Amino acid sequence: DEVDKIDRFYEFLSRAANRVDEGFHYTNDGIDEFGDSMRPPAQCYKDLVEGSLKDDCDGFHSALYYIMSQKALHAPVYMASIGSRDGKRGHAILVGVDPLGGWFAQDYRATLNIVAFNQEELIKELQTHYATRGYGEDAHVQLYTYDKKKGFRVKK
Repeated sequence: DEVDKIDRFYEFLSRAANRVDEGFHYTNDGIDEFGDSMRPPAQCYKDLVEGSLKDDCDGFHSALYYIMSQKALHAPVYMASIGSRDGKRGHAILVGVDPLGGWFAQDYRATLNIVAFNQEELIKELQTHYATRGYGEDAHVQLYTYDKKKGFRVKK
């Protein structure tokens, strides 16, 4: 039934985030490293499994992206970057659509259920959420998909 399906999905998401957290060693890099020098999700996952995932938020969520993007889940996921307009703060998270069509955001081990009916509403909700965390009410939010041949690309 639908309730069981959604419960299983969020339980899996929580377990996956906890698993990444267990093997993750936070290491700073610059905001400029999100798009052009972020390692592929499969590499971040491989590092995680081997016990050597040393990265910041984008590496954590890239490994989680790899886990959650597996076809068996049938739920689209995206990397999202959140940046303050002055360029002083940047963050990466995982966002996606659950099996019942609801949006969610995963910020390390915290799951945010987002009330949004499309990508534009999702972005507004994320701007509101991260405004209270020092990114400003007009934070730049961008969604990305990953292609093995082309790397991370802006979601249209």
